[in-house]
Amino acid sequence: MEKLLEALRLAKPTVDLETLKKSKDLYGQGIIDSFDILVIIDEINAAFGTHITGAGFSRNEFRTVDSIYEMVKKHDGV
Repeated sequence: MEKLLEALRLAKPTVDLETLKKSKDLYGQGIIDSFDILVIIDEINAAFGTHITGAGFSRNEFRTVDSIYEMVKKHDGV
């Protein structure tokens, strides 16, 4: 989880980690947008050595830090 939090911090340096961790809907609350999702995917790929692309994802996978972490685990990044 620490690697993911670091990737999110790099992707969204203007948002503190506590706000990210506490949010129940990152996308719905406007904390992240569709461009941020692409940046987050790039940071995740760099941090975890995965090859996740921006295609085929739903907003739900980026709803919370935990849902992003589950998505990374599905792609063998953890």
